[in-house]
Amino acid sequence: MKKVSFLIALTLWTFAGIAQNQTTPSPSAFFNPQQPTAKRLSAVESTQVFTEVDLVQKAVQIVENKQEPKEIRVAALQRIVAELPQNDPLTDFSLRAIVDTQEPAELRLAVLEAVQANFFGAPARTFRRAAYTEAMQKNLSDPTEEIRSMSIRILCSLKDPFTIDRLLEGLQKEDLALLPPVEAIHLLSFQPDTRSQMVIHKLVMDSKDKKVKLEAIRMLKQYQAAEPLFASYLQNKEEDLEVRRMAAASLHHRHNKAFATQIKSVIFDKQEDIGLRTFCLNALAHHSLDGLDNNYTSSLKSIANDHQQPKLKEKARKILEQMGIQW
Repeated sequence: MKKVSFLIALTLWTFAGIAQNQTTPSPSAFFNPQQPTAKRLSAVESTQVFTEVDLVQKAVQIVENKQEPKEIRVAALQRIVAELPQNDPLTDFSLRAIVDTQEPAELRLAVLEAVQANFFGAPARTFRRAAYTEAMQKNLSDPTEEIRSMSIRILCSLKDPFTIDRLLEGLQKEDLALLPPVEAIHLLSFQPDTRSQMVIHKLVMDSKDKKVKLEAIRMLKQYQAAEPLFASYLQNKEEDLEVRRMAAASLHHRHNKAFATQIKSVIFDKQEDIGLRTFCLNALAHHSLDGLDNNYTSSLKSIANDHQQPKLKEKARKILEQMGIQW
């Protein structure tokens, strides 16, 4: 009986293997232009990288061939990314494709991703950094936003002075903008300097856009000179609550001894938003409590005994406990 069961199991396993071989395309199908695109892509789903020399050469030919479907060209490129530094034909093609607006945007983005993957890891003697930087700089005015944005992101990660200057110019003059202000501010936050600080400080003071204000506050929180701006946002009841909360968080981030004073008017104003008061009290509980005078602690005691506001009461009691004061 056991022998029969084994033979049945073996037979089923064999047929399953045959069925799988019939339904799973061979990797060679990917390189056959006569096959449907879907079948070609399916043939390399489990192949992340082409390592054999002949497959790499065939993949490069596919990438260069404008008659091939764009999905096939992208898939081929994605499997030879590591070849970019040492493969001259692939390098020459990628330098052309980066700026070629006649090429599909999907392929150009894939080329940029391949360049980004190699920029810091590839040996300087083989990877043409200067040539790629120059090519990406030409994309700063590319009509396709995704191409423009990715080129700028890569160049900013390289701290490219030309790109940073263009971003700052765009924040000062809307008609020169390379990207929406929020995205430009976000990219500039990775290489902060005095000029960036001054430009963004002025922008946020003049802007009515909530998203611009929030991104600018995030970027400026590392600058002491921005504290008065944060304090004014926090205390302005006409300002958006999210902006005021972000301003309070940025003031707290500064670890300034004046923090307790800066949030005092919010904490003890019964007409203020409860959520903002709670947020500020919670921030105060995680801040230095040195120097709080009797008037301050007396006001905290009042909140600590206000049973109508349980969240505020809890935060105030926590602060008083930390100070060793009975409410």
